[in-house]
Order: sequence, then C-alpha cells, then structure tokens
Amino acid sequence: MRRYRLLLLAAVLICTGFILRYAAPSMLGLAPASTVRGSYVTPDTWREAGARLEPYLVQARFAKIPDRLALLVFKDRKQMEVWGGDAGSWRYLRTYPVLAASGLSGPKLRDGDRQVPEGIYRMSLLNPNNSYYLAIKLDYPNAFDQQKAKLDSRANLGNAICIHGWEVNPGSLAIGNVAIEELFLLSSKVGAENIKVIIAPNDLRTERPLQQGGPIVNWLPELYSQIARELQPFRHATLSVNSR
Repeated sequence: MRRYRLLLLAAVLICTGFILRYAAPSMLGLAPASTVRGSYVTPDTWREAGARLEPYLVQARFAKIPDRLALLVFKDRKQMEVWGGDAGSWRYLRTYPVLAASGLSGPKLRDGDRQVPEGIYRMSLLNPNNSYYLAIKLDYPNAFDQQKAKLDSRANLGNAICIHGWEVNPGSLAIGNVAIEELFLLSSKVGAENIKVIIAPNDLRTERPLQQGGPIVNWLPELYSQIARELQPFRHATLSVNSR
C-alpha cells in the first residue's frame, strides 16, 4: 500500500509539472500560435514566453488576453511601458528597458539620419525571421510624417523602423531577445491592428519636451501636443523597470 501511494504521488507530481509547463501559459489564451514559425524560434520559445508573461497579466487583473495594447516609448530614459486595454480602460502591465536606440530627441526626418522617430504609430508587420531575431515593424512614415515632409519639401524619409531583439541598433528599438519573445507573442495574440506605439522624447505626461540637440522643425510643438494628448489615458503606471 505504501508503495502504491508513493507511485500515485509521483504520478500526481509529474502531471502537475506537465500542467505548469505546458498548460499554464494557455490559461489566459497565451498558448503558442502554431502558425508563428521562424528561423530562430520553436514551440518551446512561445511556451516559455507565455509562462513569463502570465504573472503580469494576472497582476493587472486580466482574465483573458487584452483586447488592445499600447506601447509607450520614452527615448530619454530608454524605457518601453506596455499597457493592456479592455472595455474602455487601460491597465499597466510592465516596463521593458530599451537596450539600444540611436539618435537624440526629435523626430526622424530622412533616411540615414539614425533618428528613432517620434509620434503615434501602428504595427504593420510581425516578422519572425528578422536578422535581429524577432521584429515588429512600425508604420513609419505615417500620415503625419508624410504630410510634414511634403510641407518641408523632404523626400527619402526612410522606413523599416522596428522593435526587435538583440542589443544592437541601426535606427530602431532593440529590447533584447527575451523581451521581444514576450512582446511578439502578446502582439500576435492581440492582433497588430489593435496595437498602437507612442514614441516620445521624454515622459510628456508630467514633463516639458526635452531639447537635446536633435532636429528642430517649426511643427515640433504640434507633434508634441499630439503625443502628450495620446499619453493622457496612461497616467497611473508603476514606472520602475521590470528587469531580469
């Protein structure tokens, strides 16, 4: 009888371990998407990313995957806040450090200026085969960028601005491989069309715009006014970086 009980206990522990490893990440709909394939990732990649993400979703009181996401990037302190939204409200999830981002405060004006753009963007592509591991492409130049370029008689605005892995940067936002796995998985579940990315020179919720030697254009106050307005719903965050 004692041996039977020990065998039964061992079986329960094995099953529990299996559930924690393979089922837990799917409780909030974070099961790996079998259609997301890439040169660098395996099903275990998404399973482990889901397991890391779930505590943040639970802490923010999400019972399922958020309906929408907002990524708030602050260039001066090299941080990206992630917020989830449903039923008209936004809740803070976590903050990732930006490990590399070239340029100064101010918008991107042309190809090759090595500036990270500033403005309100959408995701246009989730790329699991990017040369910088995984990448999320932004819709730069957006309508605002194109309108101001036309007024300024500027051409060759550049493109291919991404949030990606690794810790190097050619003009985009590098957040490291572990962070991009989590963000890529969450974005694939929420849907790129339900995600906006707000890139600001600094935290315009509480601060005046920084001027740190970046490009100065006469429409900059208009841009920063738009960014500040878009940031207003996201005013109650835990601002410390959740580092590993």
